[in-house]
Amino acid sequence: MARADLYPRVNLGGALGLLSGGFDAAVSPLITWAFPNQGPARAKLAQARAAEQAALAGWDVAVLKALREVETALAAYDAELRRNRDLGAAADEARAYARRSAARVRLGDAASLLQIDAERTLAAARLAKIQSDLAVAQAEVALFRALGGGWRSGSQAR
Repeated sequence: MARADLYPRVNLGGALGLLSGGFDAAVSPLITWAFPNQGPARAKLAQARAAEQAALAGWDVAVLKALREVETALAAYDAELRRNRDLGAAADEARAYARRSAARVRLGDAASLLQIDAERTLAAARLAKIQSDLAVAQAEVALFRALGGGWRSGSQAR
């Protein structure tokens, strides 16, 4: 549109009327062109190009921000999955330790305090695993939203 102001503009004009009892019609072209003074038209063109560049830069910022959010969500999800797996292994080890210590107490090889400590360790390991399960679920939701989820359709919003 801004570039079109640099070139001549042709408009067709017409008139209809009754003149001395007869019907007359006239059509004439109207040509306008700002040839000697193209400064304002060129300024509009430069402004349009600058606005286009600004819009593209805004688009780039939005895309880079979205990519950063996805990358961050993926990294958090991966780290929590690894932590969850390690906590699961730790809970299994704590369960085995609690079984061994209970057997030692039954045989009279160790004090009952060892069994209580093993059960406390097992409870702490289970709690950490459950908290990690919750964190994995939250990381999945964050990843889903970073990938563009979280919208509602018209029927679900009601």
